[in-house]
Amino acid sequence: MDYGYFDVSTAALIELALARRIAARPGSLGPRWGLKLHVVDPRATGDPVVDGALRTLLGRSRPRSATRNISSLAAATVDATVSALEARGIVQAVGRRGRRGAHLVVLDRDAQRRVTGQLNTALIRPETVSDPRVGALADIRRLSGLQSAQNDPSPDTFAGPWHPADVRETVDEIVHGLRLVAGGGT
Repeated sequence: MDYGYFDVSTAALIELALARRIAARPGSLGPRWGLKLHVVDPRATGDPVVDGALRTLLGRSRPRSATRNISSLAAATVDATVSALEARGIVQAVGRRGRRGAHLVVLDRDAQRRVTGQLNTALIRPETVSDPRVGALADIRRLSGLQSAQNDPSPDTFAGPWHPADVRETVDEIVHGLRLVAGGGT
């Protein structure tokens, strides 16, 4: 389970977009200054990790860019995700996050094989993706530098074609934010 630090907060933001809780819209200075992630529906999703990210967004005085949200939500979403996976018996954390030698041990190999299989299929045959969450994992894997760019979408978009049309611009903005945070340029 080799996802990067910013990948988990990116996944939480994409989940909020898919749940139609956030949307990318021009900020107060207009479209020239880029899109900001606005909360459009403050209701909880039922997922503690995602709802924690939503509460943080709601507590801010103004919307921020995807890049700033990915960076600022990373530590809390990683900690909450690890805690949730530990509670479900999927992983065990060894050491403290951020400390030398800290890592996760996979306890549920069946869950790991299932997710890895879906992800590999999405990366190799993107046309087969029917679940936007699996597609989001493929986007994250590809753009965070953990996968080759052989199946990259067109240069005009960062997210794959599997996201619903009504949230596609928001997901694309979030995935583009990951690319910037992960050092992939503009």
